[in-house]
Amino acid sequence: MPDQVEYYNRFGELYREDILTCPEPEFWTTDYKNRGRVYTEMVQRIREQTRLVEEFFIITAPVLDIGCGFGRQAIVLARNGFTVIGFDTSKTFIEIAKELFNRHNLPGKFSSSNLENLPPDKFSQIIL
Repeated sequence: MPDQVEYYNRFGELYREDILTCPEPEFWTTDYKNRGRVYTEMVQRIREQTRLVEEFFIITAPVLDIGCGFGRQAIVLARNGFTVIGFDTSKTFIEIAKELFNRHNLPGKFSSSNLENLPPDKFSQIIL
């Protein structure tokens, strides 16, 4: 696990500025500027996830985003009126998520702390 965390921290540092300056951070990929295959797949995936959330989630209940990365899904949720709490093992990604939410004036909380400290009955809606 430490190697994986280090990888994501380095990835976040490498692409931090690209992610933070992207006009559509929920769709950001390494080929965002070229609108390549990965970007196209990401747009389709996010649209499908949004449809599922709108169909099955309750807007008044908070959503726990486990493994939130830099907040891609959390952005979509927050823009649709959900209260989002994101957790990730990468402190760099958590910093980027906080910055994105601040820049886009979105409500949300992010942490890289241990999930074991959460009360088991706090969330009824969880995404991974």
